[in-house]
Amino acid sequence: MLGIHINWTVPRKIHSDHLKRFTGNDVPLLGEWDLLIALLSVAQWRKKNGNCTLFTDSDGAKTFESLGILDLWSDVDTQTLDSIDTTRFDPRFFWCTAKFAAFKQQEKPFAYVDLDLIAWQKIEPQNQALRFLHWESTLNSEYDNGHALQTPEGYTPPATWSTKRDKAFNVACLYFGDMDFKELYCDHALSFMDGHKVQARDKASLKNLSGFSPEILYVEQTLLHILAEDEGIEYSPFIDAIYDAGRYDFIKDDPNLGRWPYQWPDPKNRFTHLWMYKHAVRNIPMVKAEYVRKLLQCAVDQFPEHIDRLRKIPQLSHYWEDPLFKHIVADETQTV
Repeated sequence: MLGIHINWTVPRKIHSDHLKRFTGNDVPLLGEWDLLIALLSVAQWRKKNGNCTLFTDSDGAKTFESLGILDLWSDVDTQTLDSIDTTRFDPRFFWCTAKFAAFKQQEKPFAYVDLDLIAWQKIEPQNQALRFLHWESTLNSEYDNGHALQTPEGYTPPATWSTKRDKAFNVACLYFGDMDFKELYCDHALSFMDGHKVQARDKASLKNLSGFSPEILYVEQTLLHILAEDEGIEYSPFIDAIYDAGRYDFIKDDPNLGRWPYQWPDPKNRFTHLWMYKHAVRNIPMVKAEYVRKLLQCAVDQFPEHIDRLRKIPQLSHYWEDPLFKHIVADETQTV
């Protein structure tokens, strides 16, 4: 099955430029854990599922090329994201514009995977038109943060959009088997974002920790659930668990899989998702460094053929100086 990854650098550059003005420091477009989990994601996808296309822009392609990992993808498309009109689609609020632009290019069933997610097992459609990663609670969380959804002038919402729903789809991994439904979803989302000038809110005033706006949550996750129900298509989660962002935890586990330690890079899990963990520990250097070591160790264990590639990545050079890590890598190299 074709998988697609998406990396639009424009929103990240806006954020990085903002941080540089305050800190005076450059912020890389791909940090240590970003590039490691991306490498694991594409390598594991190609091992278990087949071809994987990277949709990025020209700057993104140059970054991946400079890190020596661009060739991991079976195909790279820069034209689609380079063509996004940022005067119509505001990258400050709608960074998911790139996702819908890439989805519009697909003519056959496909899977989308976040760059910070690893699918350790083969993705199975199970005769469904749509599959998503897991459920998210819309109660007592970022979906219910006291801020009204801002809709653009002239937007025609789905018929049942005002119906209160207690769950939404997490879209970090998606399978689309019905191309007509995929087009309907993309058209609704793009019409919502096109020309929409969302009035900025004070991020500190948002009750949720991640700071996502109601608009991005609607267009990515709630809208997909609404349309799936309205159209009567068959859908199911890959993991039948419910996450509550307000609690930073799952409030219901998958009855068949049990507790999912989502952030840990372990092939015994169905998925690994960096996701909210990066928000929780990004300002705790020791914890973040230990997590990067875990990712690097996982890459060495699972893909020893990429050890030389990993050694050449400048951001990771200091990890290789750890005497224990040198010993582990030496053992792995001897078994290749």
